[in-house]
Amino acid sequence: MIPLEQNFPFQSILVYGMGMMGSSLAKTIRKKYPQVSVLGVVKSKKSADWILSEKLADQVFVHQDLTDASFMEDLSIDLLILTLPIQQILLMVPHLPASSCMITDMSSAQREIQEAFQKRPELRFVSSHPLCGSEQHGPQHALENLFQDKICLLADSPDKKSISLIKGFWEALGMKTYFLKADFHDITLAYLSHTPHLLSGLLCIWARSGLSMDALGEKLPFPPVGGGFQDMARIAGSNPAMWKDILAVNSDNIVYSLRRLESEIHEMIQSIENEDKNFWIKWFQKARESRDLICNIPHPPPN
Repeated sequence: MIPLEQNFPFQSILVYGMGMMGSSLAKTIRKKYPQVSVLGVVKSKKSADWILSEKLADQVFVHQDLTDASFMEDLSIDLLILTLPIQQILLMVPHLPASSCMITDMSSAQREIQEAFQKRPELRFVSSHPLCGSEQHGPQHALENLFQDKICLLADSPDKKSISLIKGFWEALGMKTYFLKADFHDITLAYLSHTPHLLSGLLCIWARSGLSMDALGEKLPFPPVGGGFQDMARIAGSNPAMWKDILAVNSDNIVYSLRRLESEIHEMIQSIENEDKNFWIKWFQKARESRDLICNIPHPPPN
């Protein structure tokens, strides 16, 4: 194990909201850096008891109103990590007690959060977005290696010392860090995460309503679902509370991406109706090339 003082920038961390992501973060820190003090905040005593029984935190505070952070005035922490839904973070920011501790988040939409913290310049905030997660939610689904070799997007800041600390924090957990401006971050995530989550849910609703499940049930004990549908449907089961907030704060970018998709679907329907075989050869070639580019899929050298 790498010595704490050489590789980890914080001694005491408060994970504010210990669902799947927050608990995975705590689990990772406890495993890699057991010298670090980890505190947590949750809404229910049941969650607190489970987290303590699993030794994911040294102390857990239970607060029904997670936006009330006044109790933090009596805490001595180096880093506050906000792992709440975005709307709750926005409600919290004006009331966060003044502190010298670093603050970061794990939010999938950044523009409004950064704007809220800009109104509190005395707080040392650096925006973070780890690109990892799961369709599961709740602390019982914590994953120890969730962050290893994943990407974390950071917002640049004039405060280079704070940037360096937060960058070092995520990299010490095994992540690769990159910087994006908030506006570009949110439009990028609309295309690569937010709209795809909507489409995954829509796919399931569309398939269920379009199929005659009763008729299928007379012939098969279950619908004939293949791996392709399961891959596309996996993220339809994501945390509704979290996604409700993401869709609210990034609605303009998501609507823009859906409008473009609407145009592409219209062109697709026309090509099917016109039986344009040449269109599909080019279309699938373009689809494969686009997938490989976006997902950074390497190609073997030509023979």
